[in-house]
Amino acid sequence: MISKQKVNIYLQNFIERIEKDGLLEEVEFIFTYGSTTSGVEYVPNINVGIIVTHLSGADLKKWQKTIRYMVKKGKTMPLLMPVSEFLGSADVFPIEYLDMKLRHFKLYGKDVLGDLELDLSNIRLRLEEELRAKYVRMREIFLSPHSKTLLKRVLSKALSSLNILLKAMVFIQLNKDPKAFNGLLSGKDPQTVIREFSGKEMYEFLKLNNGLDLVKLSSFYDLKYNNNKIEIDDKSFIEVIDEWARLVEFIDKEKI
Repeated sequence: MISKQKVNIYLQNFIERIEKDGLLEEVEFIFTYGSTTSGVEYVPNINVGIIVTHLSGADLKKWQKTIRYMVKKGKTMPLLMPVSEFLGSADVFPIEYLDMKLRHFKLYGKDVLGDLELDLSNIRLRLEEELRAKYVRMREIFLSPHSKTLLKRVLSKALSSLNILLKAMVFIQLNKDPKAFNGLLSGKDPQTVIREFSGKEMYEFLKLNNGLDLVKLSSFYDLKYNNNKIEIDDKSFIEVIDEWARLVEFIDKEKI
C-alpha cells in the first residue's frame, strides 16, 4: 500500500520525469484517477493516464524508459494512449470512462475527460454485460466445490466493481429523465450529484426509486469499505446471488 503523502510526491516526480526525458511536449493530458483520487489514506497503486498527440512504434520506444520508472514507483502500468484512440474508445469502455470522469484529477494539459460525452445506450449495454458475467461466475463458483475463503474472495472482487456499476445505473436514470429528479439534482448536473453520492446513498436511491432493496449487498459493502472482517457462508452467498439477479433483471428491462 502507498500512503497519500507518497502518492502526491510520486505524481510530481512523474511529471518532472516526463519533462526531463523530453516527452512533455508530446503530451496532451495527464491525469490521475480511481482510488488515487479517493479520500482514503492508503492506496494499492497509483493510476495515471497519459494522453499523447501520437503513439507510433518509434514513440513507444521513446516512452519505454519513462514508463518503466513509473511502473516501479506507482506499482501499476500507466494508461498511455494517443488522444484519437482515447476519445474513440469511449463507446467500447463506457463504464471505465464514466468511472474516470467521476474520479479523476488533472495533472497537466487540457482535461479532455471533462468534455467527453458518453452515450447512455453504450453504458446500459456494458452494464448489463458486466452484471450478467459476474452473475454467471457467482453461480458457477457456488455449484463447484468451494471453501468459505473462495466465496469471500469472489464476493470481495464483486463488491470492488459494484460501486461503479451502481453509479452507472444511477447515471443512466438521472440523465434519461432529469426532470423526474429535480429535487435531487437541485440545479446540479447528474455527474456532480453522483460524484457526491456515498455508497449508502446509492443503495437508498435504488431502493426508493426502483424498489431494489439490496440488503445483503449493502451490508457486505459497508463491511468491506469500513475495513471490517467479512464472514460468508453458503446461505449468505445465495442471498447475494439472488440480489444480484434482481440487478440483472432491472437493467435488462431498462430502456434508453
